[in-house]
Amino acid sequence: MAPGTLSNFSAGTLSGGVWAADGDGGVLRLMGDNITTQAATITVLGANSHIYSDSGTTDALAGLTAISTGYELTIGAGANFTPVAAFRNSGTIQVATGSTLTLSSANSAQIGSLALLGGTLASSTGPLSIAGGLLSGHGTIASSITLGASTTLQLDGFLSGSLVIEGDLVLDGLLQDGIEGNQANAANGYEQLAIRGAFTNNGTINIYPANGFVPGTYDNFQIIQFASRSGTGSITVNGMNVQTFFDGNSVWLLPSSVQTFTVTTTADSGAGSLRNAITQANAAGTFAVIAFDLPTSDSGYDSSTGVWTIALTSALPALINPVLFDAATQPGYAGKPLIVLNGSQAGSGTPIHLWPTPVSGLTTDAHGNPVVVADPGLDIRGGHSTVEGLVIQQFQQYGLVLDGYGGDTVVGNYIGTDASGSVLRGNNGGIVILSGNNTIGGASSAARNVISNGGDSIDISGTAASGNVVEGNFIGTNAAGTASLGSWGA
Repeated sequence: MAPGTLSNFSAGTLSGGVWAADGDGGVLRLMGDNITTQAATITVLGANSHIYSDSGTTDALAGLTAISTGYELTIGAGANFTPVAAFRNSGTIQVATGSTLTLSSANSAQIGSLALLGGTLASSTGPLSIAGGLLSGHGTIASSITLGASTTLQLDGFLSGSLVIEGDLVLDGLLQDGIEGNQANAANGYEQLAIRGAFTNNGTINIYPANGFVPGTYDNFQIIQFASRSGTGSITVNGMNVQTFFDGNSVWLLPSSVQTFTVTTTADSGAGSLRNAITQANAAGTFAVIAFDLPTSDSGYDSSTGVWTIALTSALPALINPVLFDAATQPGYAGKPLIVLNGSQAGSGTPIHLWPTPVSGLTTDAHGNPVVVADPGLDIRGGHSTVEGLVIQQFQQYGLVLDGYGGDTVVGNYIGTDASGSVLRGNNGGIVILSGNNTIGGASSAARNVISNGGDSIDISGTAASGNVVEGNFIGTNAAGTASLGSWGA
C-alpha cells in the first residue's frame, strides 16, 4: 500500500484502524514510509510476520517513537520488538508467549500500560528502572528491575500464572495480586511472583480476592518467592480471611486459624523434636505450621557445613492434617536446605495402608491406589499441605509420599542427595504421588526440587492421581543440574 492512498497515514503517523501481520508469515507493506507515531491498533504475530515500509525488508516499526493514548501494539508467537531510544508509550503494549520486548535505560522510564501475556520483558542496557506506568500479567522479566513510586505491578487472578524476575526487584510503588483459587498450582489459580534475586519492598503490596473467590478453610498460597528480603514497605490483605506468613524465601497467605509448632532440637523424640511437632500438629485439628529454630549448639549441627541433621531411629507419624512443613523458616536459610532428615537408621518400616485407614492383605484401595507400602520418610495425608526446604535422604523406602486429600505442594527440597546437592544419598524411591492436584516444583529456581534416588525419583500411581503438575525440577542430577548422580528418573 502506498502512503498516498491512505488518508489515515501521513508524515509517519498511522491514525485509526486495525493493522495486523500474523499467521507466522503475514506481511504488511506500507511502501514508502516508516511509522513513527502509532495512533492505531497494530498486531504482529509470528517470527516470520512483519510490517515493512518498502518492497524489501525495512522494518516499518524500527523508528517508532510513540504509541498514543488509547492505542495498542501486540506482539506474540515469536515476533519481537526493540524500540529506539526516543520511544515513549502512552498506550498499551501486549507481549504474548514466545515474544520479547527489549527496552533500555533510555526508553523504560515511562511504560504506559505494558502487559506480559506469557512473554518476556528484557533490557539491552542492564537493570531497568521504571518511574511510572502499569506493568501487568505473567511471563518473564529477564533483568533486575526497579519499580518507582508511580508504578503499579498488577498480578491479577484473571491472568493466572507466574511472573518470574530473573534478577532483583526493588518495589517503591504498588504491587497488587489477585487470588482466584487452586492453592496448589499458581498456573491455574493465582499470580505468583518469583524473584530469583533480592526483593526490596519499600512500597505497598495489596492482596485481594479476584473473580469472586472465597478461600477454603485450609487454602494457603505461596504468593512471592525471593532469594532474600529487605525494606520497610507494607503488605495488606483485603476481603479474605487469611493471614500473611514469612519464611526465609517466601511470603505466604495462610488460613486465619493457624497453630505453629517449632522444632528446636535434632533429637529424635521429646520436647522440641520433629516427632513431637508432628504429633502436636496431628492433635491440633486445624491448619498447622511446622517451623524450625535449631541452635548451633545442638549436637546435630555440623559447623563445617552449616547444616543440622535429624537422624531418625524409627518412622515418623504420618501428617493427617493440612500443614506447612517449612524448613525455610530455619534462621540462616538462603535458598538451600539447612535441615537434613536422615533415615539410614529408621529401619525398613512396616507395611501400612496409605489411605484412609490401616488395612492389611489388600493390593489396592477404593481409589485404585496401592495400599501396602512401608513407612516413608514423610507421609502427607491431610491435603492442602506444603513441604519446603528439606533434605530427605537414605530412607529404605520412599522419601516422600503424597496421599489422602491431595492439593499438596513440594518445593525447594533435595530428595536423595546430601545437603550440598552434589552427592547421592538416595532413598529407595523419591516421591510417590497417590493423590490428585499436587504440584512438584514450579517456574522459579526457588521452587525447584532436586530428586535423585536409588529407585524411581517420581512415581505417580493410582486412579486418584490426576491433575498433578511436575515442573522445573532437576531429576537424577546434582543441584546445579550439571552432572548425573546415577539415579533413576521419573
